[in-house]
Amino acid sequence: MYKFIVFGLIGAAALFFAKLAGQDSSGNTLQFRDPTGVFTTIIGGPPLQFTNPFFRSLGTNGRTCATCHVASDGWTIVPAHIQQRFSQSFGLDPLFRTNDGSNCAGADASSPDKAKAAYSLLLNRGLIRVQLPIPAEAEYILVSVDDPYHCAAIPGYISVYRRPLPATNLKFLSSVMWDGRETFPEQSMVADLAQQAIDATVGMRRH
Repeated sequence: MYKFIVFGLIGAAALFFAKLAGQDSSGNTLQFRDPTGVFTTIIGGPPLQFTNPFFRSLGTNGRTCATCHVASDGWTIVPAHIQQRFSQSFGLDPLFRTNDGSNCAGADASSPDKAKAAYSLLLNRGLIRVQLPIPAEAEYILVSVDDPYHCAAIPGYISVYRRPLPATNLKFLSSVMWDGRETFPEQSMVADLAQQAIDATVGMRRH
């Protein structure tokens, strides 16, 4: 069974995982095995360069795009490997940041046991918290919240939890983010992608 992910603008994979991949001499394919078979990334452009911005820290918390979009996980992250990263780093891997990695913003992760509780959704389900304002033109109202984690409510905002998308930057994109919220008419697509990468890294999102 083979699964293919094709991308062109900038490649992505952690250098650590590249050592585990079958990589052809041109640098245009990466292969990984998982329990379902072999999956391949085909690079539709120049050979993959591990020095490109995808692998550089863009903020102050140590994260890169490849922190959450891992080549050997099909350009997303999976709970089994998240748990390995937590165990090997004692919860200090850049993935574990309370701006969006914890169940609640600013959760107490001051000890390994507290960190396990704070990051339980990330550890067990691979979920990242996305906190967004309710649009002024929304055709709905928020009347109540059933929050088992007892996060401090921020009026006018709602948190949702999602897996990092199994995607890299594609040269044929017409907008950035599924709802286009990181796309601005006064900016180029490259500028939009750069800003989205920074926002995703440091947890500050423009709307």
